[in-house]
Formats: sequence, structure tokens, C-alpha cells
Amino acid sequence: MRRFSRLTFGLVSVLLFVAVTGMAGADDGSAYLRKVDDNANFMAGDFAAEYAISQSDPGEGSSFTKVLVFKRDRKEQFLALLVEPAADKGKGYLMIEGGIWLYDPRDRRFTFSSAQDAFRNTNARNSDFAVSRLASQYRVVSTAKEKLGVFDCDRLELVATTPDAPFPKRTFWISSDYAVRMARDYSLSGQLLRTVAFQYVQIAGRNVQSRIVMLDELKKKMVGGKEEKATTSIVISKQSMATLPDALFTKEYLERIGK
Repeated sequence: MRRFSRLTFGLVSVLLFVAVTGMAGADDGSAYLRKVDDNANFMAGDFAAEYAISQSDPGEGSSFTKVLVFKRDRKEQFLALLVEPAADKGKGYLMIEGGIWLYDPRDRRFTFSSAQDAFRNTNARNSDFAVSRLASQYRVVSTAKEKLGVFDCDRLELVATTPDAPFPKRTFWISSDYAVRMARDYSLSGQLLRTVAFQYVQIAGRNVQSRIVMLDELKKKMVGGKEEKATTSIVISKQSMATLPDALFTKEYLERIGK
């Protein structure tokens, strides 16, 4: 666990060592964002994985959630099915027809949940599990070439063009393979809300996320004379791009397995 904590710190603190190397033109912002979306999404097939989500709140303890995630990006569908803790087993978040629904098997009810809502009281949002739509939700207002750790990156400053965008303003550090290495999310006024770092593995010749670390820039506290921030760590394993049953992406499926 200590090793993972050091890795978490390293992933996020690399920003301290960023060196600006120059500006790049932003004329092709939409085309560039489409390439980032293409790298993140699984349009040619389905995707499934196990997400182990650890939440640590300074001075308040920690929690753990295990989620099975199923995605069909070409139809903008996903299912996030909780398997741990035991008390929440069978709960699920289902995105169909542009809406996200939370199912609770205890009362057998579906309640509407926004893409901007926090996922399970963590720093993650429901939108983090959905299809990437940067090209349709944002425009590039400035770019720069920067060194982020070992990666040569394009730093893109984005502003939202639609009210359904997860955040009004965002900054992305994107490596030459169009993988997002770090992101910072801001409010409309420019206040920093969240910092996110990503790691990948190569599966079938493409980048697939293997670890995500999210820092809540607002929820922080002095602990033992040191400032600590609420942190969400997500370890992604058992990634698969095999075809999934259509029935997974239905309310009936959640109702059936929740009995």
C-alpha cells in the first residue's frame, strides 16, 4: 500500500517538473480532440473490466468499492455494477438513451442520476465511465508543448461548448499517442476542482486505462502538520474487448440479478 501511495504521489506531482517548450497552433482543436476521443473510446467493439475503487478522506478514514464496468461506446451505453461492499451488491448505474439510472435492488427502484454527479461519494463522476465526447463538448482555446514526467505532451486548455459537459473548463496533458496523461478540472470561475492522473497498458495494440488517481482540490485538511487531499484511486483489471450480450444494457437485467 505504501508503494502504491508513492506511485500516486509521483503521478500527480510530475506537474511540478513540467517545462514549457513552446506554443502550438489551436486551429485544429476539433480534429485533435476527435483523435483523443478515438483513443479513449471502444467504437469497434465492447469493453469490460473490473474497477477497484479506494477512497481516502483526510481525517475521516477510507472506503472500498469493487465495480464491474461494461461499455458499448458506439451506442453510448454503460453499466457499472457494484459487487462490493456486500451491502451494496446488485446496485447498478445504467446509461441508456442519454440518461443515467441508479438501480437499488432493496426497494427495486430506478432513480435518475446526472453525468455530473459524484460516483459513490468519490472524486469520480458518472461521466468518467461514459464515452469520451471532448470534440463535441469542448473547444480548444490554447495549446503548448510541455514535458510531463517522461512524456512529451501537448497541453490543451479547453472550455465547454455545451451545458452537459462534465466541467466548464479543463486542462489536458496528452502524449504523442493521444493518451490523456493528466487532467485538471475547473469551475466556470476558474477555481481548480480536481486533478486526475492516468496510467495505461497495451491490449490488442491500443491504450487501455489501468490506473487512475483523482485528487479533490477542495476537500483537504491538515493532518499531522501536513495538508492531505481526498483521493480516489482506481485500479482497473481484467480488461476485455469481447462482445457483450445486449441484455446487459437494460433495466430488466438489473432487476433480474437484483432479485
